[in-house]
Amino acid sequence: MIVKTKIREELNRVTSELLDTLTNISPEIFFLKPDENSWSIGEITDHLIKIETLTFQVIQNARLSTTHRKPDEKIKYIRDTLMNFDKMLSAGGPILPDHQINNKDELIYKLKEIRQSLINFIPNNDLSIRCEIFEHQLFGKLTRIEWLYYVVYHSERHLNQINKVKEALVAK
Repeated sequence: MIVKTKIREELNRVTSELLDTLTNISPEIFFLKPDENSWSIGEITDHLIKIETLTFQVIQNARLSTTHRKPDEKIKYIRDTLMNFDKMLSAGGPILPDHQINNKDELIYKLKEIRQSLINFIPNNDLSIRCEIFEHQLFGKLTRIEWLYYVVYHSERHLNQINKVKEALVAK
């Protein structure tokens, strides 16, 4: 129960921080790119929605599968990898942002919605189940608890990116 309480607190904390940050960014810069090789804040938000929707589908459809390791074994590795802001990571395929997005309020609404689904999933589900239906390109097969911590650290990574994009745009 302590584990479930802790991950819910972490998700609530990072969600509040992310939503506060996004809400306080002016619509004039939300969809601007600091340079041609960067994502806009809107694109970063769209990417978060896509990866978290996929994550929710993965943890929701996990079948009872015992793991031959501790269910939280990869959390430190996930944190260390995602919180290393000097290391460039790339996304591909279905989690790439849609470059045609242009509605800030809709993106924030969708982000709130998927976050609430993730948070509501926690209390009534076994978080130690390994998710066999999808393998993360960097971290391999993860348990539900590891996927949820992935969302936390992935969000923190992109919060850092959002703040850098905002600083670069304001400085122009």
